Amino acid sequence: MQLFKRHASILFLMLLFQLLLYFPTAVIAQQPSSQSIVLVTLSLDNTPLHIIFDRIKQQTGLYLFYSKNDLADDELYDVHALNEPVETLIDRLVSKKGFSCRREGNTILINRDPRLPVTGPATTEPSTDATNKRIYRLQGQVKDSLGTPLPGATIWIKGTDKRYSSKEDGAFFISSTVPHPVLQISYTGYATQEYNVPDPDAAISVTLNKSLSHLDETIIVAYGTTSKRLNTGNVASVTAVDIEKYPVANPLLALQGRVPGLTVYQSSGAPGTPLDIRLRVQNSFLSNNEPLIVIDGIPIPAGNQRINLLTTQPNGSVGLLSSLNTMDIASIEILKDADATAIYGSRGGNGVIQITTKKGTAGKIKVTADYMQGFTQISKKLSLLDTKQYLEVRREAFRNDNITPNNDPGTPGYAFDIYSWDTTRYTDWQKWLVGGTAPVRRANIFMSGGNATTQLMLGAGYYREGTVYPSDMSFLRGNASLSVNHRSENGKLRIGLYYNYAKDKNEMFNAPLFALLLPPNAPPVYDANHQPVWIEGNEPFQNPLAEFFKRYIHKKENQLLNLHAAYSILDNLWVKLNLGYNSTDAAETQIIPKASLNPYLVDDITGAASFGNNTFKSYLAEPQAEYHRGLGDGELTIMAGASYQYTTNNTFLIKGQGYTNDALLYSIDGAAVISGKQTNRIEYKYGAVFGRATYKLRNKYIINLSGRRDGSSKFSPENRYSNFGAIGAAWIFSEEPLIKSSLPFLSFGKLRTSFGVTGNDQIADYKYLDTWSATLNPYQGITPMSPDALYNPNYNWERTKKLETALELEFFKDRLVTSIAYFRNRSDNQLLDYKLPFQTGFGSILRNFDALVQSSGWEFALSGDIVKTKSFTLNAAVNLSIPRNKLLRFVNLDSSSYNSRYVIGQSLNVLNKFQSTGVSPDNGLFSLTDEDGNGRYDAADYKVIGSLDPKYHGGIQLNMRYKQLSLSVLGDFRKQLVPNSLYSTYLNGLFPGLPGNQLDLVLDRWQQKGDQTRYPRYSTRPTGDVYTTKTNILLSDEAYSDGSFFKCRNVSVTYTINFDKNKEKTIAKIIFFCNAQNLFTLTGYKEGDPETAGIFSLPTLRTITGGMRVSVR
Repeated sequence: MQLFKRHASILFLMLLFQLLLYFPTAVIAQQPSSQSIVLVTLSLDNTPLHIIFDRIKQQTGLYLFYSKNDLADDELYDVHALNEPVETLIDRLVSKKGFSCRREGNTILINRDPRLPVTGPATTEPSTDATNKRIYRLQGQVKDSLGTPLPGATIWIKGTDKRYSSKEDGAFFISSTVPHPVLQISYTGYATQEYNVPDPDAAISVTLNKSLSHLDETIIVAYGTTSKRLNTGNVASVTAVDIEKYPVANPLLALQGRVPGLTVYQSSGAPGTPLDIRLRVQNSFLSNNEPLIVIDGIPIPAGNQRINLLTTQPNGSVGLLSSLNTMDIASIEILKDADATAIYGSRGGNGVIQITTKKGTAGKIKVTADYMQGFTQISKKLSLLDTKQYLEVRREAFRNDNITPNNDPGTPGYAFDIYSWDTTRYTDWQKWLVGGTAPVRRANIFMSGGNATTQLMLGAGYYREGTVYPSDMSFLRGNASLSVNHRSENGKLRIGLYYNYAKDKNEMFNAPLFALLLPPNAPPVYDANHQPVWIEGNEPFQNPLAEFFKRYIHKKENQLLNLHAAYSILDNLWVKLNLGYNSTDAAETQIIPKASLNPYLVDDITGAASFGNNTFKSYLAEPQAEYHRGLGDGELTIMAGASYQYTTNNTFLIKGQGYTNDALLYSIDGAAVISGKQTNRIEYKYGAVFGRATYKLRNKYIINLSGRRDGSSKFSPENRYSNFGAIGAAWIFSEEPLIKSSLPFLSFGKLRTSFGVTGNDQIADYKYLDTWSATLNPYQGITPMSPDALYNPNYNWERTKKLETALELEFFKDRLVTSIAYFRNRSDNQLLDYKLPFQTGFGSILRNFDALVQSSGWEFALSGDIVKTKSFTLNAAVNLSIPRNKLLRFVNLDSSSYNSRYVIGQSLNVLNKFQSTGVSPDNGLFSLTDEDGNGRYDAADYKVIGSLDPKYHGGIQLNMRYKQLSLSVLGDFRKQLVPNSLYSTYLNGLFPGLPGNQLDLVLDRWQQKGDQTRYPRYSTRPTGDVYTTKTNILLSDEAYSDGSFFKCRNVSVTYTINFDKNKEKTIAKIIFFCNAQNLFTLTGYKEGDPETAGIFSLPTLRTITGGMRVSVR
């Protein structure tokens, strides 16, 4: 373990972790307990009662609730108490007025006691209104089951239009003309409770419990929270319960198949690689179409993009999100429509993925540790030719070409694999290359606890995943996190801090998997003396070991810091500040040692090395103000704020050559020649002002307005700012009396709609400037500068208008839940590269085109409890998305350089290709359709054969619980068209009949006139008549196949043992679990994994793990 050496920040966190272990114990020890006696010491003379009570509150932290009308400050008291129980002291003060107190947790309620005589002054008479009706002044406190006050709770006097909100400390003061009113108290995430007031003079204490209905669960939205019941936007949520089931490095893989409208692709099964994430459908031609990634309110500048510089191979790409620990995450919210995303402005144009981390909770210290261990393997293998079949293909190819194979290098018939190599030898190169079993290990420990005012969580995690390659490469990650939340005793001040440090090291195979198609009778990688084989017979051997002697190492260090504070300056008026810092420092090393070079192919054997650094730093400041009050028969919430984000991206590249000693490869100082030195710095500035107003009328009619003005440094000063906004509305029609009486089986029904305008600034930086860069070759000792781009200030923002309508229904007391949503996005003012004449010296400039793109679709979700008893539950869920993408308008498309790439009325990912008629039975060659009949094949012969967009996709989930045993199964499906093996082999010049193995699909080939086959006749001549049209075949429908599949994404089995809660300092819970990822795939695609859809990319990995999680209190 060299991962954390020489890193002082980690050592500091470990020290802080140990020191803070004592902090929650001290905090909780100070928390008043209902079972303990709280003592107070006071010495006051001639003091009003309310000041005495304030001193008691300051000293003990207890909340005192009483009626100021009943306990008026008409007397002065002398108080001298030394370690006196607080209840005894208060009783002594108020008993002569006929009152007594009782304690509930950290609250003391002072009420009239009819058993006590009134010996003090008469209490103040209740006031009356203009009609001489008595007005009762009711007061109390709303808190949760742990005694934590709930500010902003809604208190409604039933039968009236009066609604009130609790203050920062959960207290409320309301007026009623009814002596015994019924109060309805509600709070987001908690079950609504009705309270019958028995005594209008008594202080009221209301305890709300967490809601058991999923409708009332708290979901995170932009700059706030809401519930599914009251939400006007389209927000999907995946919680820690589901995320923790996934034994993966990237937590976003937990979203596969769970969220309607969201597709998460893996370009490679290698750990740490970025994902292809698409929320609904593509809106732009060139811009980044991936959603904005937000972690605890901080937009991540690198998002999901690749951050490595030295390679573009799918097997060797690195993403930022692999630094996240799945066990750190509390929930992931996916914001889709304009109502949910418009307040993020241009950054939220493609949707938003909000990641919320775990925070500490009030209560005794709880330590949770988990350990997981398992293995991974490739999930789907290719069916390749064996030695006998391969040699038959080779010999048949020679016969077709009328060439006699021989062992004479340089002649057309040279066949080293037939004459120089052992024709009885067989090596399964697929098994050798990717057939290994890789170990997976994960360990985490978390400690949380606190009291009603301060909560703390500390965590640390470790993750290691090996490789299926024949090498000791691995992905290794360590992380530590700290979360502290505090509020003042009066509830006016709230402060939260979250810090996460992660460091990972990724050693990857940085090359395509071409060794898969080595001839099956190729030489072994080692000879009898365990030395690499570089030649057999007269033929140098491209030993696949060479790629494993090379090394590609990517080290990444990521820090995330979030500080948020809120203060109530007036009743229901909060001012807030959100500060964020995110840094990513990535270092790459790519080495080519001398040992990796074939001495029979390379004369000057020296090593080479490349080094790169890619650093992102982002600073965020967001001041906000929020006002909440009752208005008429409803509630109004107004929020306004500003956002400023400053991001820098620094890159550095350098290459060394001429290394004579492999031991020096990891330092540039050992290079004989240094070249390719490049440095680059990008600054991105983003500013915005935004606001939102939400009105809830009787929690039945909700309207939400949001607006934002954005400024981005990616545009010229003339076009830097733009306005965005949205309106959303919802009607909970199931609350209508007529619906309730007519449809008693309908437990919830909501109709919602939204419309808004968003934008997109996800384009390259500095495109509006005339930029220059240094050339690599100096001139007379001076480094020349060359122009890169023309001055281009005229392009401006793309705009996307989003419309959505949805219906949400629940039946039979939430036993059956369904939703249907229709969306339509229209994006105009599209940015594309405008091709320039060659004589200008530049290829293109960025320009707005008069083009309109429409993305639309339907999303369906259905879930229900099939069986629900105390000891056994069985439920299922299914979701289906049907997306459509269409280019509605592109002015002058026919005369543009894009006339063969895009088609009006078709998707932006349209496959506008030649139409193949298959292999001709007459000559065994592929034939294409000449649409215009002019005797040649060109763009005029293109025909739409489909698109790369999925026609539909979705997921199916089944959950079962029997007592302590639980089973969860999730699968996802996709209907799609993908490149096939012919595309991969033809693209790389690996044709059937040439040296190199093939899929056994090529056995379906033409051999004689009249044959109707999938593949043409074999040939050994890459430039012969069989393969002269290879470029046209790549541009035809022959290169694509149906890649539809159903994949069992996740299977999780858990067994939970709960222990006696009454015992002190004991094990609270033990969970044994077994998780599987990518367990099996059902598909008609015969050419590998349909998800990665490339035979030279690593397929998705099947992972099976087991472990246990222990919680100690």
